[in-house]
Formats: sequence, C-alpha cells, structure tokens
Amino acid sequence: MTSFLKSFIGPPMCDNCGVQPKFSGFDYCGKTCAAEAEKKKKSAGRGSAAGRGGPSANPTYSRNGFPQTPTGSYASAASGPNYGFDSMMCEQCGIRPKNQDRQAGGQTVVHPYCGRNCAEAARQKTAQQQAYGQVAAGPAPPVTRLTAMDPTHALAKHIYDKFQERWDSEEVPPPTVMAIYRIQLPGKFYNRFDGALEMNEGANVITTYYGGQSICEVGCKGEPEGTLCSWESCSICVVLKGAFTTLEFGDDAYDGTYGAGIYTHLSPTMAHRWTLAKNPEITSCRAIIQCRVVRAGNLEPGQPHAAFIDETGRVFCKDKRAIIPTHLIIYDPSPRLLERRSTGRP
Repeated sequence: MTSFLKSFIGPPMCDNCGVQPKFSGFDYCGKTCAAEAEKKKKSAGRGSAAGRGGPSANPTYSRNGFPQTPTGSYASAASGPNYGFDSMMCEQCGIRPKNQDRQAGGQTVVHPYCGRNCAEAARQKTAQQQAYGQVAAGPAPPVTRLTAMDPTHALAKHIYDKFQERWDSEEVPPPTVMAIYRIQLPGKFYNRFDGALEMNEGANVITTYYGGQSICEVGCKGEPEGTLCSWESCSICVVLKGAFTTLEFGDDAYDGTYGAGIYTHLSPTMAHRWTLAKNPEITSCRAIIQCRVVRAGNLEPGQPHAAFIDETGRVFCKDKRAIIPTHLIIYDPSPRLLERRSTGRP
C-alpha cells in the first residue's frame, strides 16, 4: 500500500474541516472548528438552506446512510456553479477566509491559508503527494479493488458534499447518492501519477468527474466490495482497471475538441451527461468516477504533464499520467434524467 492510499484510511478527521484529525474524545480538531461548526448549526436553524442555494438544512437520510436532498431543492443556476476557486478562501479547507497582515507601509499581505493548522495540513499534504509512488508497509493490490466507504467517515462526507455542491443542473436536482467506493489501484499507477507531479514543480491537484456507461451496474447493489466486469463496452470498469490506460472497446484516448486525450469535468452534472443506465426502464442507477488531476497554472491544451481547464469547466489531460481515479460514486438521478449525447465526447 502506498502513502497515497494510507492518506485515505488514517485517523478520524474533524467533522468540520475534514483536514485535521479529531482531538481525542471530540468531534472536532480544536476550538476553532468547534466554534465554526456551532455557527453553522445556528445558521441552519434560521431557515432552509435550499433557499440559499445549498443542501437542505434538515436532510432526509436513505437506508445507505447518505443524506439526501429533497426533490427540487437544488442550487439556483443564477448563482452559477461553485468549483471551489474562491480566491479569498483558505486554499486548504476552503471554509475560512485567508489570513491577512497589514505591513508598516500600509500594504496588506494575503496568506494562502486561514491559520497555522491549515498551513501545517497543506505542508503535510505536499509531503504525501511527493511520496505517492513510495512503497509503504503492505503491498498495493495486484488488480484494482473497490471498497465501500462508511457514509459517516469524514472523507465520505467530504466527497458527498463536494459532489452535491458542484451539481449545477437546472433540469435535475442533486441526485440520491447510493454508495461511495474507495478505488485501490496497483502501485504502478500511483508511480505514474507521481511522475506527473514531479514534472510540474509547485503544481496543485484538483478534483474532477468522469462519467461513462456502466454495463454491469457495478456497486448498484450496495455490495461491500465492487466487482469489475470484463466487458470491453463497460467504460466504467475498463477505466478503473487501468486508470485510463485503456478506454471502452480498446481505445486509448478520446478524440475531442482539444485533441486526443482524457476529458473529465469540474462539475459532476457534465460528467452525468455521459452515463447511461443498463436498463433505464427498470433502474436509473448511474456511476461517476471522481478523479484527481495535476493542475499547474494557466496552461495550453497541449501541455503533456498537466491538465487544461476551459471556461466551461471541461478538463483535458493530454497525458494519462496527469489523472488518477480515486473514488466511484453510485447515484440515482431520478425523477428526471439528462439525455446522453449521441456524438463523441467533447
């Protein structure tokens, strides 16, 4: 198992920021997050969050344990999609504003983080990224494995929240999340991703979403460990087996707007347009792969080791080393579905 994998199964994380371990016997990492969480609770009690463009303040819960947003209470399109790039928010937690200092000459210096805790968490994350390809105690699996996550785990909550926040469709409300699976890949794929990071000094890693057809409906039955099929037409399983090395029907790249490569999206809504239920008359279970992508400044589409992001939130990776799948999200977009385009990927 690599350091990359170990970072997902460490100690319980703070229920508020999700980046620092909980203080022993408490739900939060410290007084700051405890106070922040209390403010959120009071704010939620003053009215429906749905009217403010967020998840319901009193969500219902499905039998799988994930909170579900009532039909129709999705973010207003007027506010636009939130891709998490607010320049004044902490670059680590994204919850609190960046710390600012006023110098003697009157100039204001804006720091990238809100405080010492997030600065240290960012430093540790960078160290983990630099060690993605190093072998830790225990070998990586010889083949891709899927393990269902506990919906109460801080990381599962974080994945769920980000999926809901980035869902920005006027046609389809935020969908019902049925399960989230952690993707464990053979070590060679983490080594490959580590190579892309090394080629882009100072790069950051962003979250994107890939949608494809799931012929076998992997994960739709809520099994503890997802089983990948062998059908070459099942784009979800093919992609997971080889971490985008091979695509459906043996292709090695999509030929889209920016040329041959891998196309994902900042918004899961856009990824949803490429999903397709096996039997839409019987089930609407869909699958989207959450990915991590290397991003280094404002690059052109042809950059070989990092992603290019256009104004629509479409993310293009010319080189497969710049992208790696991390989690499989199983969801139900009912009652209304977006139509899948009949043409090739954008």
